[in-house]
Amino acid sequence: MSYEMVEALMKWQPQQMRAVLQQQPPPPMPPGLSPASMQQLSQKLPSVMNFMTPEVSITASPFAEDCEALKSSVVKDELEALCRDHANLVSFGKGYRGFDPLGKLAFLDQLDMIEDRWKVFIGRFQLMGEMNPRYLQETETYLKRA
Repeated sequence: MSYEMVEALMKWQPQQMRAVLQQQPPPPMPPGLSPASMQQLSQKLPSVMNFMTPEVSITASPFAEDCEALKSSVVKDELEALCRDHANLVSFGKGYRGFDPLGKLAFLDQLDMIEDRWKVFIGRFQLMGEMNPRYLQETETYLKRA
C-alpha cells in the first residue's frame, strides 16, 4: 500500500464516520480501493496495529539534517504547536466512545484540521526539497508492510 493510498484512506475514514453519524450514505471510496481490497486490508489489521509497537519504527528524522527552514524560530514554533496539538487530540480521542454524536463530529472536524495542518507543513518541506531521503525510504518500506 502506497503512502498516497494510506493518505486517501485516512482522509476517507473520518468522512465515512461522519456520514454514519449523520445517517447519510457514505462517501465513495478513494480511487484504487474497493470493498474487496478493504476486506483484505481489514484482515491485515493486526499487522497494521503491530506497526505501533516499538520494535517496528521509523528512526530517521523527517527533515534533512542541514534543513535551513528549521533554523527559523517561526517554523520551530509552528512545528512544536502542531506536535502539541496533535498529541493533545490523540489523548482527547481516547474518550471517543463516550462522546455524544455532536461531540464525535466535532472531534472528527478537529482531526481533519490537524491533518490539513500536517499536509501544509510537510508540503512546504517537500517543495523546498528539505525532506530526509532516508525518512522517505523508511516510511515507504513501513507502509508497504501494511
